Amino acid sequence: MIINTSQQNENFIDNSDICIVGAGPAGITLAKEISKNESINISIIESGDLNFDSKNQKLNSGECLEFGNYPHKNYSVSHARIRQFGGTSNVWAGWSGPLEKNDFKERLWIDKSGWPISYQDLEEHYKKSQSILNLSEFIYDKTIYDYYPKSYSNNYLKEFNNVFWQFSKPPVKFNHKYFQHLKNKKNIKLFLKNTVTDLIKVENKIVEIISVKNSVKYKFKSKIFVLACGAIENAAILLNFIRKNPTDEFNNPNVGKYFMEHPHCTIGYGYTKDNSNKFLSCYSKNKIKQFNNVSFLSGVVIPDQIQKENCITNCVSVFLENNFLEIQSAVILRYNVALKAFNFSFIKFFIQFLKDIKKINISFLEILKNSISKKKNFI
Repeated sequence: MIINTSQQNENFIDNSDICIVGAGPAGITLAKEISKNESINISIIESGDLNFDSKNQKLNSGECLEFGNYPHKNYSVSHARIRQFGGTSNVWAGWSGPLEKNDFKERLWIDKSGWPISYQDLEEHYKKSQSILNLSEFIYDKTIYDYYPKSYSNNYLKEFNNVFWQFSKPPVKFNHKYFQHLKNKKNIKLFLKNTVTDLIKVENKIVEIISVKNSVKYKFKSKIFVLACGAIENAAILLNFIRKNPTDEFNNPNVGKYFMEHPHCTIGYGYTKDNSNKFLSCYSKNKIKQFNNVSFLSGVVIPDQIQKENCITNCVSVFLENNFLEIQSAVILRYNVALKAFNFSFIKFFIQFLKDIKKINISFLEILKNSISKKKNFI
């Protein structure tokens, strides 16, 4: 059910068994699963509204000092996430894939590397997420090539590790898919337009959360609190708590230090004399009938041993005949939403858009050359 705190006074206190902060894909999925046990009372606090609100979106404003400025300045912090019920799934392109096993391991050449959980710990949950995200079965390795057209399925780079992603179609918008479920569930209370501002700790345990709506503070008490706001906002909430409690044992110096919102960059250009375009077709999106017509995209990862020898981090490369990947994905949708939040006029929007197209190296002349050349250009 939806609770309107505007109808409550400032002495309002909500009590629950589990309180989830954030009604994006993670928070909604968790609430839906837990709510199967009707004896558990769940509260969800969401900063956004059912529809996009430019005033709420401005709360995302931040500065990227180094990485995260692609395709335009402060993209990762300010624009890559949407503060709305359903979270960033509202502008999601449906691009999905698990982390690699090596990402969880300690790598001696990378300071502070290694996760306290393993790939195996997540694998079961990865498999469950496939149906939630309207994807096919959990398969993300080179056996996918067996289902590609025979004309180019053997043209992949065998010297590298080949990884895959799936694209749900249509991309799951969690606000559309799960709103009625949350609204009708009697053991779920959804609080919209409530922004968490403080965590209250008693005897080494968070016992209360303070939120603000229209300058009025509201209290949420629960046995268990879950932050499900995404990596950037989770860190922001915790850093705010640390700032107010600098001598507290919760003061972990690693909070917010090592997260990057998967930065993108163009690392090179190349040509192939393959007139039949088999190589690039192998690394393009391919719809596979055997997997419910879900589209797959493949890329290459540097082998673990080479990463170790060169003391570099993991990364993945994709091959594009033209640099339209970001324009075709949700970036342009997020970009549009973000600029609306900052009240850009159409003229200012158009000027900024032209500047950013230049930044991401869109060249119609290059596209024309590529279409008539016997050599296929890729990036």
